[in-house]
Amino acid sequence: PCMSGIVGTKNLRFCLFGDTMNTAARMDQMGRADCIHTTEDVIDLAPGEAWEKLRRIDVKGKGLMQTYLLPYSAFEKDGENPSVSEICFENPLLLKDGRQKNLQPGPAPHLPDEALAATPSNRSKYEECATPVKDSVYKNYTKHLGLAFKKFEWEKAYLDGEARLVEIEVYIGYFLYVLVLLSNLLFGYINYVLHHSICTDSSLTAVEFCQLKFGELALDQAQDMDGGDGRLSYNDIITYSLFRMTPASLGILLGLNALGPLTHWFIHRKNYVKSKYWALVNVWVIYTAKLIVIFVIMYLSLVIPEQEKNADWPWGWGPVLVTQALLLVLYSGVPMTLYCAWWCIATALYYGFSLPIILQDKALLDEGASMYLITINEYIKTSIIVFCMGVILCLGKYSKEINTRKRLLQRVQVLKQQDEIIRQKTRTETIQHEFLENIIPPSLVKKLESGREDLSVLLVRLKTMTETHLGMCILYADLVGFTTFSAQVDPFKVFTFLNQLFHTFDSLCDEHNAYKLETVGDCYVATVGLVTGERINLTSPKESDSARKMHRSVMQSTVSCDALSSAGSMRSASSVNIRNLLEFAKAMVRGSRQVMKPEVRTPAIMRVGIHSGTCLSGIVGAKNLKFTVLGEDIDIAAQMEHEGKPDAIHASEDVAFLLPKERWVKFKRIERSDREPMQTYLLEV
Repeated sequence: PCMSGIVGTKNLRFCLFGDTMNTAARMDQMGRADCIHTTEDVIDLAPGEAWEKLRRIDVKGKGLMQTYLLPYSAFEKDGENPSVSEICFENPLLLKDGRQKNLQPGPAPHLPDEALAATPSNRSKYEECATPVKDSVYKNYTKHLGLAFKKFEWEKAYLDGEARLVEIEVYIGYFLYVLVLLSNLLFGYINYVLHHSICTDSSLTAVEFCQLKFGELALDQAQDMDGGDGRLSYNDIITYSLFRMTPASLGILLGLNALGPLTHWFIHRKNYVKSKYWALVNVWVIYTAKLIVIFVIMYLSLVIPEQEKNADWPWGWGPVLVTQALLLVLYSGVPMTLYCAWWCIATALYYGFSLPIILQDKALLDEGASMYLITINEYIKTSIIVFCMGVILCLGKYSKEINTRKRLLQRVQVLKQQDEIIRQKTRTETIQHEFLENIIPPSLVKKLESGREDLSVLLVRLKTMTETHLGMCILYADLVGFTTFSAQVDPFKVFTFLNQLFHTFDSLCDEHNAYKLETVGDCYVATVGLVTGERINLTSPKESDSARKMHRSVMQSTVSCDALSSAGSMRSASSVNIRNLLEFAKAMVRGSRQVMKPEVRTPAIMRVGIHSGTCLSGIVGAKNLKFTVLGEDIDIAAQMEHEGKPDAIHASEDVAFLLPKERWVKFKRIERSDREPMQTYLLEV
């Protein structure tokens, strides 16, 4: 059995822990090249292989174990190649526009037309946005039959948006109102010409029609004008228009119509008015004032004794009312509530001024005047037309406003979803960025983020981001007796113990300017001068050998290297890095003593090795990418740990040479291949 998980808080990596992992590591260390070395447990599960029995060997922490060997020749003769996969799988993350290099895809599967029609690529990209808001959702956000949002801020935003949208249309409405007034005069002129041509005719039929249509006074006026000088005056035209306007009343209407655009411009163009929805209220007030003025004018024109009423006078009231209602609904943008209020005022004015006149004229019917029959007939038709137009316009306005509010609600929901997506994306990118910086150095993360390549090219470029580091110092720290301990204790408790121990080490990294490189089982690897500390980097890997010779010369004080380090000489940079890492090692040893092993209740004892030199860093592998360091000095540091002493720091002569004030004790001479033996030193903590 084994335990898997992530330990520590820096340079996170998924790891396995337990006695099984330690035994597998020993099989690797004691095996032969080009062979598979395994334990007796594997033989019982795969007895059909050509296993070769070895002599019993002593495995650290396990005692004598029977192991077996499977040479490469045993499976090479069968034509098998375990290092090459027979199947190539397309990784969608490495594809761009359906292409991937070095890949031989088979024929594409055939899809029926129905399936192609249902694919997302053939769907409209606006389909999601075009989906209307459901009525149930709309009711949750509105009140008063959907004519107002429950949140006052939303209602203000809706009205403010409507006012800005119809800013130009309002000016068009005022301009059309002037045309309506001019058309009233034009209608009066045409009606006057028609009246004059009929009433001046001496035939009996024309005289009777003129009396019924225009009245007795109109007949007398036409005959008088026929005998006069024939000049046309304003009073002659306005008498035959839809509604009679004196010059004073016309001036009032034109003044209100001029005041409306001025106040509308002021509201939209001046910063004094922050809420532009006041422009809608302004339009409503102007149109209501003009409506009141017109009805007063029409009423006075009928009740003044000197003015004779035409039999069809009610017909002129209908077009006046409906025309203003159309201008208000089409060119104002006022909300449904104000529009309904306008219609209530208009209805009250229409019946309030017309009914008294109708009741007053009823007395004429008792006197045998047939003109009243024409008047009452026109009044009924006009009232029906006004009622029908009012219902149609109000229903149309209601439907339009509901749809407009639904579109606003839809935009709000889309914006909320977009904001949520942006927040989630930002949060995900932040997590990815922080997690990536916990896996590879921040300098490499910045280089990756600066590129615009697709993932496949990015992975290739990532593997070429190598650097040569001079004056780097590296530490290996191993837990003493971990193999025996992991064999005796439950794997979960081992994992919890390692997590607590490595968390203690991680908390010391920032304090001592150290960078956690990796953890391998119970081994903790940290550096100074690689990512943190005084960095002396060469971007070309070809300079690695010359850099190592230069570093050795500097350590021996034979060559100056001032030109390579912006912080000073290579020796001073190496001294700073070694000083930081040595203090980190001391803190590790002290901190490990505070962490107790579960069940056995003994403190954790570390064996630490330190060395300084040069190395090559970069990303290795195609799966589970790993930032690592390579070089002979890395192997020396690992050897310092392996041959060190528990609860002490084992260092090379380069480290002791740069920190002569420490209480070093000569420890042993270590043999190295193709090189002279190295004198090492020990520092008790």
